[in-house]
Amino acid sequence: MLGQTVSHYRILEKLGGGGMGVVYRAEDLTLWRHVALKFLPDRLAADRVALERFQREAQAASALNHPNICTIHEISHHDSQPFIVMELLEGQTLKHRLTAKSLKTEELLDLAIQISDGLDAAHQKGIVHRDIKPANIFVTSRGQAKILDFGLAKLTGSRGRPVGVTPASVGQQGPGQEGEAPPLSGQDTPTASIDREQLTSPGVAIGTVAYMSPEQARGEETDLRTDLFSFGAVLYEMATGQAPFSGNTSAVIFTAILTQAPRPPLEVNPQLPPGLDAIIDKALEKNRDLRYQSASDLHTDLKRLKRDTASGVTTAPTAAPGLTRRTKLLVAAAGALLILGLAAIPLWRWIPLRRGSVGRIAEQKNLVVLPFQAIATEGQDQAYCAGLTETVTTKLAALPSLEVPQTSEVRQRKVDSIERARTELGANLVLEASWQHAGDDVRINLSLIDTRTARQLQTDTITAQAKDLFALQDRVVASAVDMLNVRVQPQQAQELTAHGTTALGAYDFYVQGLGYLERSDLPQNADNAVALFQRALKEDTGYALAQAGFGRS
Repeated sequence: MLGQTVSHYRILEKLGGGGMGVVYRAEDLTLWRHVALKFLPDRLAADRVALERFQREAQAASALNHPNICTIHEISHHDSQPFIVMELLEGQTLKHRLTAKSLKTEELLDLAIQISDGLDAAHQKGIVHRDIKPANIFVTSRGQAKILDFGLAKLTGSRGRPVGVTPASVGQQGPGQEGEAPPLSGQDTPTASIDREQLTSPGVAIGTVAYMSPEQARGEETDLRTDLFSFGAVLYEMATGQAPFSGNTSAVIFTAILTQAPRPPLEVNPQLPPGLDAIIDKALEKNRDLRYQSASDLHTDLKRLKRDTASGVTTAPTAAPGLTRRTKLLVAAAGALLILGLAAIPLWRWIPLRRGSVGRIAEQKNLVVLPFQAIATEGQDQAYCAGLTETVTTKLAALPSLEVPQTSEVRQRKVDSIERARTELGANLVLEASWQHAGDDVRINLSLIDTRTARQLQTDTITAQAKDLFALQDRVVASAVDMLNVRVQPQQAQELTAHGTTALGAYDFYVQGLGYLERSDLPQNADNAVALFQRALKEDTGYALAQAGFGRS
């Protein structure tokens, strides 16, 4: 498109692109200014949901006029291809800014104050962003923060109109002025019949999941406090250089968001001003009733902290009570980990493994866990196999000495053989397994294979009661670790044998639900997953993994 004239814009250069848009620098031939044009990719231009989200981004952001929100000038079409005209920003996203070097306290607080002010402006108009993350925050060369991409935004006013904007006020201000927010879709648009929930469901990519609020992870209704939790996660990363919740799979991250407190920022970065720890802690409250209730309050606390830091005065932060609760939780968690860690040691010492040593295991272990195969036709066995593949992969991926891709990546790349594991994912080792009923027991045959020679390096056969999935999974993981010759520390052993619940029935339903969820190409599989996760939650209402699975399904 370089050199072309689109409407009254001449395209000069491509600035970048992603899954939902390609951005060009262009010259406005009417006003003689440079702007940014964002086009919906050709492959999505005919996608009604993608088109509606594209329109949502333009319409939600155009209702806002704030220095910390990227300005939208107009939305138009060129040869039936929609595009958004935005202000041209010079600089880099916060995501790239954080990879370059750590933020100094003055810059950190300055950017945080700007971002919170932009969020407050959006919330005042009844707009919840719902995808706040470093990639959606731009830092200009002058140090100005700009919130981007309102494609997943939710409007809390009636009929898509921001809160506080009535028909009368719109009429008084006139079309196109600040205060008016046109409906996101009407009867004259091709997207009017789309189910609103199709448009507002958050994505499940790892980068977005890491900044989700607990209510988003559980699939609950969202509100402005959802943005405040996500901004708390961003603020934590700005302060420490690392995300507060991380893991190798979305399920692991969901569990951390729902059940775990991140490491205190001051422990990670002792140079932080003490009050920032309390502000982040309050923003990351899992119970939204105890979280910051408005971006304005968060903005005020950040401004007060900046003032006190500059003057050298230390004041008691408003979020200080959260530290006492955190301390109690950490003490309790430490005691539980110690007990569970000691209890897990015998498992790793005494599990009898029956295998033959056939070859030498490579030092660099790039392992692919191929989908477990059920030697049966029952749908339940297939679900167990798919679920067990996911849980075993997650456990092995948590070990730092192994490189293990997620089951979602294995599935997306259609890796179903030793050869494809080597060529598609660069694996030098493959773990294969088959599942077969033998009366009331289940027999699982494991094979560790060298992808270069297709030779079996280790084999093992495990027999356990079908109704005891706890023991079954633990023995499969223990066997795989032993075959791989991986050294396991006591705390890692405890993590490998953790199931997230003590209710065997809940875990049984969870594994089946996970299996159907991983095979959700058929509508009935998705329905089965929903029902099984609900049954798991009836067995254990606090089962975080089942809550995350239910939210995903």
